Amino acid sequence: MMWLVALGSSAGGADATSRLRTDRAPWTIRTERLIGRLPVSVSVTERGRLVYAHAGNVLQTPASDEKLLLSMALFDRFGADYRMSTTVEGPRPSNGLITRERWAPGWRTIALQFIALPTALVFDHNTSPGGFVFDPEARAAAALTADLRGLGVRVSGRARARPEPATAQSILATIRSAPLVDILRRQIVDSLNLDAEVLTKMLGAAVFGSPGSIAKGARAIQSWANRHGVEVVAHDGSGLSYTNSVSTDGVVRLLTAANTRPWGPSLRATLPTGGEGTLAARLNGLRVRAKTGTLLEQVSALSGWVWLQRPRRWAEFSILSRGLAKSQAVVLEDELVSTIAKHS
Repeated sequence: MMWLVALGSSAGGADATSRLRTDRAPWTIRTERLIGRLPVSVSVTERGRLVYAHAGNVLQTPASDEKLLLSMALFDRFGADYRMSTTVEGPRPSNGLITRERWAPGWRTIALQFIALPTALVFDHNTSPGGFVFDPEARAAAALTADLRGLGVRVSGRARARPEPATAQSILATIRSAPLVDILRRQIVDSLNLDAEVLTKMLGAAVFGSPGSIAKGARAIQSWANRHGVEVVAHDGSGLSYTNSVSTDGVVRLLTAANTRPWGPSLRATLPTGGEGTLAARLNGLRVRAKTGTLLEQVSALSGWVWLQRPRRWAEFSILSRGLAKSQAVVLEDELVSTIAKHS
């Protein structure tokens, strides 16, 4: 493969130019023709080397590809097999505090239509037939009380939610979650904003101390990327913020770094393949693992791994755009991925 490097300060258009070597591979020529002057950034790495970039150093809004960055930071902190514990306690909890924020810099008001309240204790996705709920802890307590009484367990008083008491209590029961890799696969395949922000708060608490918050979690994502030499501006973990930013060069660099970590194969396994999840009706028959991203103001993203058919190995890729209709962006993304896979 050849190395194409983009110059300029914006993605696409007259301000983004490319410097090409004379030994251009056919697939890169086709890629350039597909991109033309469209406002899109594209980067591809193979075996740890950047082999193609068009406006690859331009900061773009990643939309839900932010969830991919969140997943990498979570795996690196906790490991793929980590299980969260939920306990039932009687006269105890300590000084823990749950933050109940549902906002991050760069969110539009419409974002609140796409995410329930991210709480540490989530009950029925924090929704009801009428929409989002804002008392999931109380609902969980009521359901638990009803279940215990149904089993013949005596429970005094009525179910309610309140701040944790200062006096120590005994752990009555503990249940462990599924492994983190399974939780992240569910979050990634269907691009679940609530799951992402709950996990963002967990990450923030682990890295910067309790209480967990969206802001702390976003700072942890940013710090993790910075340690790998990648400039990231993060304000959430779901990607709802329009002020998140990363370059395609940065995304593929982080994916390349993931390949060197024990959890790298687990990360790839969390991503949907063609025809699955958010890739339904897309890239069918192509060996690909990728995260989609969409924001209403013409932001689109697709990043992950694609299998190179001729050398028979994985390559990392990232495609970020702003200013294209979603239908146009999807067609372009799919054609680019197919070109990378078939003509490398």
